[in-house]
Amino acid sequence: MAVNVCDYSPSAATDPTEAIDANYPYDNPMGALGSVGAHFRPALRDNWTDWSAGELSLDESMRRPIYDFVDNLSWFSREVGDSGYGNIAWIGHVGGGPGDRRATYHNTGHALDIVRIQWVGGNASHPRDGTSEVHDDQGRWLQTTHRRMVAVEAALRKHFGYVLNRYIGDPAIEEGEWGEEGPNSKHQNHFHVDNGCERALRVDRTSLDNSAQGHRSVRSCHYFVQDCINAFTDLEVEYDGRWSRATEHGYLTLISDLGMECLDPTTYLTHYMLFLDYIVIHGLSGNGAGAYRWGDYIV
Repeated sequence: MAVNVCDYSPSAATDPTEAIDANYPYDNPMGALGSVGAHFRPALRDNWTDWSAGELSLDESMRRPIYDFVDNLSWFSREVGDSGYGNIAWIGHVGGGPGDRRATYHNTGHALDIVRIQWVGGNASHPRDGTSEVHDDQGRWLQTTHRRMVAVEAALRKHFGYVLNRYIGDPAIEEGEWGEEGPNSKHQNHFHVDNGCERALRVDRTSLDNSAQGHRSVRSCHYFVQDCINAFTDLEVEYDGRWSRATEHGYLTLISDLGMECLDPTTYLTHYMLFLDYIVIHGLSGNGAGAYRWGDYIV
């Protein structure tokens, strides 16, 4: 089945904060909202009873995005991914359960920590699988596993404004400095998602020595771009959460490989969403950047 992913022309965008349709850039190819019907399983409890998103006591700011994430990523997985994966079956999470309404950001239904994506084909994606340090028993780098995990993060970023990935550290409040970052950070085994801010590729090319909480989303975006460079290009950059010259060069190389030189994902939301779509496509199909280019058809 041929799927045209480029009918929409984002080059017409003029306002960096313009609103977009919930189903951008598609005419709802996923079907009815919540059609996949994936469930959630609490990762830190002995009781692995499945919960629907409704039973998870999610706030309305989270309910629609999580349904859209499941349907959208499942649709991509069916259309361009390995047939051994298919839809999302269930999501392992750390968050509030039914009736668990203690006064925390997670337990009031405004955030989720996602630790596992279980596919109906029997395969699973874990955030810890997404680093370049993942190897098999023979020491070989699991490139396909890495790329699929980056695709999962890209899909999350399509639907949630605030995504803290497996490289971002926690502030060490007592010392006033950032805790350990990189693949061994405290987020190494999960994605934190919420909608406490708008979707955007936040790029700060100045020094990020300031350890203020507000810089976490900037650093997380930088780690995401560095992960995309390492996963989908022939370049390798250090995971340091900074927009260095190497990261700038890698980012421009990635954009060029995708045929998106005329677009600016760091300024226009529509451009950013299209960029994320192409990361999802390459990640689920296990290809390096350029296998599919903006304006092409994919199979």
